[in-house]
Amino acid sequence: GYARKPEFIINEINVEELIDEVIQFYEKEAVNKKISLSKKIASNTKNIFTDPNQLRQVLMNILSNAVQASKPNDTILVTAEEEEDYLVIKVQDTGSGIPGIFAPASSICRYGSVRHA
Repeated sequence: GYARKPEFIINEINVEELIDEVIQFYEKEAVNKKISLSKKIASNTKNIFTDPNQLRQVLMNILSNAVQASKPNDTILVTAEEEEDYLVIKVQDTGSGIPGIFAPASSICRYGSVRHA
């Protein structure tokens, strides 16, 4: 069969609130595994126009992988900051990574356009 194209619904969102929501979803699992899960949002981070459901899903997938691959005492840090006309969200961890595919350190997501007031 043919796959339907996903519908994108663009809204203005507060990035910090979305990141908080995703972190909260994985917080219990992180605590149970003795993993530090935190965020650092730059003061220059503004609201963006994007599909919140798509961005939420991307962040959930990346965080899920980071939590599953982390060991006790590992750290996962989600950061967000504006660079030029983009919002850059990074998920950094101290896990071992996947040799030959992903090195440890970070996944970077340049997403949406930043709203300038």
